Amino acid sequence: MTEVVHGEGYDVDLVERYLKDHPRPSVSTMEGWIAPETKRIGWHEFLQEPREYQLKILQKAMPEGNVIMDDLPMMSLRNLLHVENEGEPVELEPCEVVAVSKPEPYEEFKRFKCRSCKEMQIIPREELGAKKTCDCDSPNLFELPQLKQDSVDSQFLKLQEIQYDGSDIPITINALLKGKDMVWSVKFNERVCPIGVLRYRKVYNARTRETEYKDWFEIFGVKKIDPDVGVRLTESDIEYIKSEMAKPGFYNKLIRSFAPSIWGMHSFKEAIILALASIKMPKPARLLMVTDPGMAKSKLIKYTCSLVSNAYSVQMGRATKTGLTISSERDEETGRRHVGRGAFAQAHKGLLCIDEMQMGEAKDFANLNDVMESMQLKYAFPGGNVGYIDANCALIMACNPHEGNFAGEQAIGEILKFMGNDTPQFTSRTQLILMRRDRFTSEEQRKIAEHMSKHNENNPLYMQRYYENWLDESDMEEIAIQIVPGLTAVFTVPSERFGTKWIKKIFKYVINYVQVSEMPDEHTKTLVDYYMHNRSDVATSVNKMITNRFMEHGQNLAMYMARVKGKSSPTEEEILHTMEVLERSMSVAAFDPKTMEFDANMFNNSHPRSKIEKMSKMQQWVEGCHNAMKNSEDGKYFTEQQLINELASLPKSKWTDGSNISQHIQKFMSYGKIMQKGDRYTWLD
Repeated sequence: MTEVVHGEGYDVDLVERYLKDHPRPSVSTMEGWIAPETKRIGWHEFLQEPREYQLKILQKAMPEGNVIMDDLPMMSLRNLLHVENEGEPVELEPCEVVAVSKPEPYEEFKRFKCRSCKEMQIIPREELGAKKTCDCDSPNLFELPQLKQDSVDSQFLKLQEIQYDGSDIPITINALLKGKDMVWSVKFNERVCPIGVLRYRKVYNARTRETEYKDWFEIFGVKKIDPDVGVRLTESDIEYIKSEMAKPGFYNKLIRSFAPSIWGMHSFKEAIILALASIKMPKPARLLMVTDPGMAKSKLIKYTCSLVSNAYSVQMGRATKTGLTISSERDEETGRRHVGRGAFAQAHKGLLCIDEMQMGEAKDFANLNDVMESMQLKYAFPGGNVGYIDANCALIMACNPHEGNFAGEQAIGEILKFMGNDTPQFTSRTQLILMRRDRFTSEEQRKIAEHMSKHNENNPLYMQRYYENWLDESDMEEIAIQIVPGLTAVFTVPSERFGTKWIKKIFKYVINYVQVSEMPDEHTKTLVDYYMHNRSDVATSVNKMITNRFMEHGQNLAMYMARVKGKSSPTEEEILHTMEVLERSMSVAAFDPKTMEFDANMFNNSHPRSKIEKMSKMQQWVEGCHNAMKNSEDGKYFTEQQLINELASLPKSKWTDGSNISQHIQKFMSYGKIMQKGDRYTWLD
């Protein structure tokens, strides 16, 4: 019996034999493969088939229907959109998925029948633009109802080129996934190199009476791309990083090496380092930096984003609500509704930096509150399309105060007034709030100026200098060397700093290789005891920020700090230092250095402390007057002494000076709030 050559089943079986020898197919190995003697003619005939047909057979023969093939021409989206590329298999350069449609049936074939000869024709969708005819004497084709086997599951995506340089609007193209094995094979947070062919379809526009072309890229396979592919991490690199982490001064050295062009700001740099270490953890960091203008917040963000590949930076005033979250849009070409990603979905398992937070509106912060808590973007679009997209990313935010600069005495609510009523919820969900005023001494200003002149980014050698490890001559350290037993020599040498190359590798190692485990019981007890001993009185009475979330933040930050040091679990050293970092950042917002007390209610209508004190004192005055009236003989008129006694008996009374009370009685009488009858008084509400 003669074998049937070129049937799809025959060719699939033939390709499966080839894949046993070459699981990763390529054009060269396909051409050089020696088929079994009985199949050589069939294999030779298969290689003569169009490449598009070969892709279809490979898709049916490969596991999960995902064609991973080498040696195909690699093309960018910008160069793909040309007619000569139609129908030719290519591999696209790395691109991102910016919108996804829900799966719908895709008509692969259309059925037609001739009224004259009764012959039926099955025409592939790609050929529908051509003129349909029949070979009989009087052709008259009409379309038949579609059958189930003519359609397959499909999903349309929008692929967008990755912008490495330049400010051109990125090219976007529709991409088609066909078949149950390909649908949902691409996610929002993945960079991919799709393998497939460019399609064109002629469409007659009745309005313009012209023939138009609709194009899309049919995907036969998806290569997943490691976003950190540009940062190679060898075994020797890992050994070097581990040896550095084992040294006592590693953590401080990493902080001092961070963003060398920026003078000082060590607490800000440490907080950013902890945020970077939290990437890919179940509960990543949320950091808010608030300073006067011109204190290098944006430069810190720019430097931070350069260290990790999956890092995105947006500006609140330039990012729309849908740009930060998600949007629903109807595609004009396909007619399908897409779910478009925003910055949060784009940064999933990565880092998102939002600059100029003060340019946002109150509703923006209400949306941010929900994302920060749930780490998901929830949506409900018309037509019952309800769901969520994961948005679990580390978050670094930067802003100026509400009025542009810090005033003399301001509570955090006044500083962050642009957040509206969501300030308490927003700040309580933020692990670190760092604030700094531009109040340097003349000596500090000179040091900043000298530092800026030596670290000019326009210097041609600037990037080269800080790429590899370097020595900082302005920061000397002592090294003790034993010459002979009992004799030690001490040398002063410049301190070594990590270069940008090694900082990138350190964070790649930390993010991808350092796994955290459960905190041991003895260290958990240390954390709880420290919190209860140092914070319980404050948490229950005055400082509204120090709540149960403070304890949660402390535990998470200790995990981040241990991870930076290459440890799987924090020790007592990390726990105690974490609490110090938390206190330092929180106390900037809540501690009043003049009175050496914590702000009584820093969110109370966003007023400064002085105004809060005045309002509290007035509330006690009204309460004292009412109590004095209630306890008087007639229930209405009271004496000055009765009022003094009532005010003094109030908890934490601010009215202990009798003469001061006498003056206030006279003042309120002039305001018409107190009426006098002889030597007795009454309060008028």
